Amino acid sequence: MVKAVKKKVNKRNDASLEIETPYPEEEKKKQKKSDIDFWGEKMVKLQDRVNELELSINDMNLKLGKVASRLGM
Repeated sequence: MVKAVKKKVNKRNDASLEIETPYPEEEKKKQKKSDIDFWGEKMVKLQDRVNELELSINDMNLKLGKVASRLGM
């Protein structure tokens, strides 16, 4: 359950303003991840890095092609 804290703020013209700030829910007890979930997350991170490398290599190849065409190669 979310708790709320009420705080009164006074402005210069003495009109009070009430602000409610909800606290985040308490973290549930941390459950030990299974090996499948652990390695699945690792593989997803690895896949993201491989995709980034593939895109950067593709960009370098395009730039190299432009430079080679400018040099007449």
